[in-house]
Amino acid sequence: MLCNGIEPDCLTFPFLLKDCSTRTDYGTGRSIHGHAIKYGFHNDIFIQNSLISLYSACGFCNSARKIFDEMSSRDIVSWNSIIIGCLRSGDLDSALDLFRRMKRRNIITWNSIITGFVQGGCPKEAIEIFHEMQILGDDMVRPDKITIASVLSACASLGAIDQGNWVHGFLKRSGVECDIAIGTALVDMYGKCGCIERAFEVFKEMPKKDILAVDSYDFCICASWVW
Repeated sequence: MLCNGIEPDCLTFPFLLKDCSTRTDYGTGRSIHGHAIKYGFHNDIFIQNSLISLYSACGFCNSARKIFDEMSSRDIVSWNSIIIGCLRSGDLDSALDLFRRMKRRNIITWNSIITGFVQGGCPKEAIEIFHEMQILGDDMVRPDKITIASVLSACASLGAIDQGNWVHGFLKRSGVECDIAIGTALVDMYGKCGCIERAFEVFKEMPKKDILAVDSYDFCICASWVW
């Protein structure tokens, strides 16, 4: 493109940076960042958001945070991208601080912080954030399949059967489809909480089952022999 005398514009760089993020190609991404500065597009919000995603994906959260802190204006993508970056790097405190500072959140924000805390070994805090989501009662942001599966995973980690039963009831009331992922999460939760019969009922009611669902059920059976 450059060899043919065609200069890039502000739409060129986000596509290039997204590809680098997908391939976690830090070297090429940093070179493209340099070109964005050269052509005067480094303050473009779409390019900045793409750079935050790139550096976060490549494990350079400090570089991502530097870009975020220097942005003259931010949108919800900016906030979500840096929060996800902090969660990926294991910096749960910074992710939660940024989450608290947000004035507007969407389902990606909530799912990211809940899932991140579950995966980061803080299931109790993940459930508390889920309850906060419910208390706020935003009609525009309702729990989806990812939310439910993550909270069920948190309940399984804690052995919190009362919370798990409540989430199962919420699932039925909300009308969210109980797909393979959620069905497997339910089987896993009931199994780890010692409710083998309930795990079997959920497993039996699943219209489709994959290897993860079968493995979760097999775990329940093996655990029941121990108990």
